[in-house]
Amino acid sequence: MNVSTKYYCSNCREPLKEQDKYCPRCGCRYRDIERGIKGKIGLKGCAKIRFKPKGKKFSQETLKGWLSSKDKNRFPEGVDMLREVDRKNNVYRKIVRDRRTGKIVHEDIGPLDQHR
Repeated sequence: MNVSTKYYCSNCREPLKEQDKYCPRCGCRYRDIERGIKGKIGLKGCAKIRFKPKGKKFSQETLKGWLSSKDKNRFPEGVDMLREVDRKNNVYRKIVRDRRTGKIVHEDIGPLDQHR
């Protein structure tokens, strides 16, 4: 991560040096300090989508995205998960991947009525 600091005159916005006590352009003694930070930000998110006919239980559900893991030693960055439940077509599918390596660590695909 890189941090930078810039100084400007509060009155005329003239760039200043850190040691300047007065603006060389307008003589103002007040200055603004701008601090910049450059780095990488990683976003983690998860979405859950349900199809639910009015007055009934949901017939389809999809959960996809990042989740924290209970096993912090094995998966310190969490896991990516895809879970699909389709009651209409009797399908259950769950795929869990290590967030760091992308390798599948759990896979469960089959009929929903046989899923516990």
